[in-house]
Amino acid sequence: MSPEPRAVPATPASPAEKITATFTLGIGSNFTTMAGVLAAWIFLTRTGWVDGFWKQLFQAFLLAPVFLGDAMNAYVLGRIALDTRRGWDDVQITDEGRRALSRMHYPWRALSIATSASLAAIFLVSLAPDPAAFAWVRYVFPTLLFFHAARCLYTIRTYVSPRLPSFGGAALFKRAMLAYLAGALWLGWLLTRPHAPFVWWSVPLHGCAFFLIVGWLQPLPSKFSIFQPGGSGRKLPKLVVEPLRAGISQPAISGDVRGEEARWQSEHGFVTISDVRMPLLEMPLFEAAGTALAAPDNASLLLVLQAEVRSRPHCTLISWVDGKAFVTTNFGSTTSRFPAGITYLSRQPDETPASFLAAHRAACPAGTDTTIPQPPWAALQAMVEAMIVFLHREIQVPAAGPHQEAPLQACKPVEGTSAQATIAEVTDK
Repeated sequence: MSPEPRAVPATPASPAEKITATFTLGIGSNFTTMAGVLAAWIFLTRTGWVDGFWKQLFQAFLLAPVFLGDAMNAYVLGRIALDTRRGWDDVQITDEGRRALSRMHYPWRALSIATSASLAAIFLVSLAPDPAAFAWVRYVFPTLLFFHAARCLYTIRTYVSPRLPSFGGAALFKRAMLAYLAGALWLGWLLTRPHAPFVWWSVPLHGCAFFLIVGWLQPLPSKFSIFQPGGSGRKLPKLVVEPLRAGISQPAISGDVRGEEARWQSEHGFVTISDVRMPLLEMPLFEAAGTALAAPDNASLLLVLQAEVRSRPHCTLISWVDGKAFVTTNFGSTTSRFPAGITYLSRQPDETPASFLAAHRAACPAGTDTTIPQPPWAALQAMVEAMIVFLHREIQVPAAGPHQEAPLQACKPVEGTSAQATIAEVTDK
């Protein structure tokens, strides 16, 4: 059964709403942890392998870290499902991935639960009067863990790395090698030890090892975790400009975007290139979705986008002249900072397309031949990456200082533009 398409919220969710929903999900994800501990306690009371109520309860609670490994899986799958239902699109995963994980939610949850339960069974049967009689239990867990790990790595490769290339390729190979190497060393010791009860303190340690391995195999990159300013040598992840396939319904693209697209087509002859999903140029941690159009003379690219931080769609015209980008937009940010090579012109949201287009042409250098790249996605990706690197440096090194130039150079309005229009060009030191 195909899952429902991702919902699109009428207004952006507040941080408090997201925190509350995520916190509630985190608590609910531990249901199997408590259920597993309870099941282990019932098992020990029925078998009588451990004498005394408190000793039975203690042995059962030692297994809590084991079942926390399943709680990790419950949270990851639940977070993606929550993100899809609410239309947030914070988790960096493709729409195909959302549909696939939604369709296979219960089988993958069953695999995760069975993997945790099989590890817990190894510790439980070691308490039996004759643990060697249950030697076969030791080999169920490695088999399930192998399939569980393969499923997790497949998800990263197929559904996460297309949105975040830094999670694929060599990074994915390293992740897989570290997980399998750590797992092989750990399982080698676990499976070859004598058939005897475990020292009590070793049980939660084994559980923590399992928890760390499954956590390493199930990253959950979101817009609030992938951008982490740190040392100047830290490699920044790529946020991807993603053209969307034609002929597929895109619930993130509203009717207002389609109306504005039709307006530019009919009044100025712009031609649609493709629907697109991309980081918001002014604030790359937030996403925008819409459509890209080319001017009849291919001199400028028009993006009609709807962003998470604005309920209305906005238009952005971009022209590339001599390696520099000239951007005109009615997004509504007149104080945004940009690296060298990007000249930014802010216009009023209610301006007519004719006036908007004239202002953009006036902002571009006169007497120069401008042609947009075909296709334009690589050029847009370069702009996004330049913004990420620039903001990363801005956060680490404050621009204000007696020995530094002011980072924002406000220029006079271009002749023929309204008084509200401003151009902000930043020199990237």
